[in-house]
Amino acid sequence: MAKETVSPIERHVEKGVLALTALLFVGVVVKYLISSPNTAIYNARNVGPAQIYETVADEGKDLRDKILGYHEKVELPGKPKPESPKIEVVMLPSPVLFGPAVPTMQIEQTSDIELMTVLPPGKPVIVSGRSGVVLTPSRLITTLPKPDPFAFYEKWNSSTRINESFIVTSNWITVAATFDIKAQSEQSRENGYPPGRAICYLAGAELQRRERNWDGTYGEWVDVKPYAPLVLPELPYLAVEEQGGKPFISDEMRDEIETFARLIQDVDYRLELMRPMPPPISYGDWWLYESFDFGELDLLVLDDEVLFGEELGNCPYWDRYPKAPKKRVSADNVEGRKLVLDEKLDELEVWLGQGCWEAAQGLILDLERADQYFTDKQRGRRNKLKERALAMQAKAEREARERKEQGLPDPLRDISPLQVVWAHDTLPDSVISGKTYQYHIRALLYNNFAGVTKELKNSKDAELILLVSEWSQPSDDISIPYDSRFFLVGKKERDQSAKVDVFKWHEGIWVKTSFEISVGDPIGGKDYVRIGGQKEKTLVDFSTGAILVDLDFNATCRGRRERRGEIIWGDPKATVSMVYLDSAGKLHERLLDLDKRSLAYKEMKAMAARPAKPKPGRQ
Repeated sequence: MAKETVSPIERHVEKGVLALTALLFVGVVVKYLISSPNTAIYNARNVGPAQIYETVADEGKDLRDKILGYHEKVELPGKPKPESPKIEVVMLPSPVLFGPAVPTMQIEQTSDIELMTVLPPGKPVIVSGRSGVVLTPSRLITTLPKPDPFAFYEKWNSSTRINESFIVTSNWITVAATFDIKAQSEQSRENGYPPGRAICYLAGAELQRRERNWDGTYGEWVDVKPYAPLVLPELPYLAVEEQGGKPFISDEMRDEIETFARLIQDVDYRLELMRPMPPPISYGDWWLYESFDFGELDLLVLDDEVLFGEELGNCPYWDRYPKAPKKRVSADNVEGRKLVLDEKLDELEVWLGQGCWEAAQGLILDLERADQYFTDKQRGRRNKLKERALAMQAKAEREARERKEQGLPDPLRDISPLQVVWAHDTLPDSVISGKTYQYHIRALLYNNFAGVTKELKNSKDAELILLVSEWSQPSDDISIPYDSRFFLVGKKERDQSAKVDVFKWHEGIWVKTSFEISVGDPIGGKDYVRIGGQKEKTLVDFSTGAILVDLDFNATCRGRRERRGEIIWGDPKATVSMVYLDSAGKLHERLLDLDKRSLAYKEMKAMAARPAKPKPGRQ
């Protein structure tokens, strides 16, 4: 068979096809693997398949932070609410080798926010006393198991018997100050904080005090460790590092700070962080929140605002604070019953003043059941309060119908721009009898950007968990009364000794005993004394910390009296002089004639002879 003639084109066409195929393959690789469309414009930059997972993951974490930090109710009254930020929900694509371009997720990126400056609290208000306090170890605030705060305070205020081994006689001081939470939130918004991060979470307060010297000057400020029944756990560790040229915080650190933030933001713990309860008191001066004077501010209202915000909360307001013990009134004590009924009518009037007509009607029913014990005057007052409660009910029901017909929501209350923070200086041997102090206080706020780096101008600010305010101005001076006093009341010149009466504050009352002392002896010591009507004597420590330095049996003194505004001095008379060194190392002198006739000595004798020893009991 003869060979067919093959043209040059036919002979080389397969090579050409192979060459074109190779060129086409190279073009596809360049186009689809190296350049667009397998890159996308993402926040004004091209992102390839190698970076897409990392980029999307970073933006997802940032979006999560924005969502977690967002709260619906963020604005305080008095200023219009800004529109809530619109968060666009988009599907996060997975990178593909071939196909359409990756869609762009638009999230506003800001990195110019500066941390707010925490405002200082107002001038502190101080309440003090001396009591037998029940000091038990502080409990850590934790997430699991979560205690019921109402049950916690009910147990705290219960009348169960105290373990007396925990009772410690101690001077105590509570330092309280107002904090302008509205101004702080406004400053945050001015700094560019998004609404969810402009909310202020008070995390407690720190205390310092200084002692006034004898010449009117003051010593250095020293830190005070405050008492609190519930405390925060140790602060998590945060460290901002660089990864790929960007600030980076590990997922483990983020998880820890989110858990910590939930503790501070939890409404069940916020009151205990801002205004921790004092230790329970067994005897002595009672801690009462009514002792604080903040003008028109009502602590019960402030508590209710923390718990319920703008919504109307408890009615009447929940009172979590300790109460002074009351004496029981027997059924045949007419005057005592009258006082109890007057107290109930006063309580009813307070409830109506708070608008609590429902709770008031329940109390009125209880009072009507006790009608036989009412006087005519009390009965008339009760009936007028009942009419007032019924009128309030009719008005409330009418307004509710009108709102329902008009499709209006339930009314919201105005929130106070101020809150109150306080701390207790009550640990044993912290506040010393006979000294004078000044205090100042500063507030601790949770940093809502803790663990969040991208929105901050300085990413290192994300390492700060608690922000600290400047110190407040100093409080007024507070002088702590002496817990022991002594007077020179006798002499034994033959023995070169003197007799002193020593008074000691013991378990809520003053007790007295006498000592004979010579030069070099301590003034006071331990002695058994009978307290009140007790048969058995009680061992009491009458130590004063003073030491007798000198006795002068040939001293003289001149009495004086005032007549028509003029001081008249008497003739010199013989007496005994006692020089002693006090616990602070200062020398003092006492004169027998003046001490025996002094008004202070008479008052101390009267107080020591008055009360019987109180039984331990809980506030």
